[in-house]
Amino acid sequence: MQIFNSLLIAGVLFQQGGPATPLIRENATVKITDHVYVIPDGNVGGVPNVGIIVGNKATLVVDTGLGPRNGQTVLREVGKVSTNADIYIVATHFHSEHTLGESAFPASAKVFRTRAQQQDIDEFGVQPNFATRSAANAELMVSLSTTLSTTGPDIAVLFGSSSAF
Repeated sequence: MQIFNSLLIAGVLFQQGGPATPLIRENATVKITDHVYVIPDGNVGGVPNVGIIVGNKATLVVDTGLGPRNGQTVLREVGKVSTNADIYIVATHFHSEHTLGESAFPASAKVFRTRAQQQDIDEFGVQPNFATRSAANAELMVSLSTTLSTTGPDIAVLFGSSSAF
C-alpha cells in the first residue's frame, strides 16, 4: 500500500510538471494610489512584486524581474502608466529576479544601488547558479548586460511635486 501511495504522489507531481516559468505578467498592473502601481507576482516563484512610482518629472521602478524578457514586460507596463522620459531603477536586494531585468531598459535609465548591494553583487555575482534551477530560468538569463551604473546610499532623486512623495 505504501508503494502505491508513493507512486500515486510521484505521478501527481510528474503531471504537474516543474515550477512555473518566472514571467512577469503583462497587463496585470494594479493602481494602488494616484502615483503608485504594482505588478503583482501572481504567487509565482522567481517573480518579484514590481513597483512603479510615477512623479510628474520621473518614474521610479522597483525590481525589474529575471532577465531582459521580464525587463521588457516591465518597461511596457511603465509606458502604460507614465509618459516620463526619466526612469530610475532600484532593487529591493541583489538577487537575479530583482535586478537582471535592468538590461532591457534604455541606456538613459539610471540604476541606483546602495554600496552594500553593489558589494554583494561584486562578491557573489548575480546568482549565476540561478540559471541552473530550470531551463526556463536559463533561457531568461541569456543576453544579459552586466554593465550597470551604481551610486551610494546618500542620493536624493527629485520626481517633482506630488502628494505621493
